[in-house]
Amino acid sequence: MSEHITSVCQLRDISIQQARLRTGRDKGPIEGFFGLCDGLLQLLPGHKEGRTCTHKA
Repeated sequence: MSEHITSVCQLRDISIQQARLRTGRDKGPIEGFFGLCDGLLQLLPGHKEGRTCTHKA
């Protein structure tokens, strides 16, 4: 994780918790959030089609 992200989270009093190894349940909620985020971004004025936060290279 980048130093910038860590410092912004610290500034906003957001705790960062690593997913536990070999525990798929830990990743589901955040992946669901990014799916929601992606859908909401498409509704914003000025959104351009193309790569989104859920796009896999």
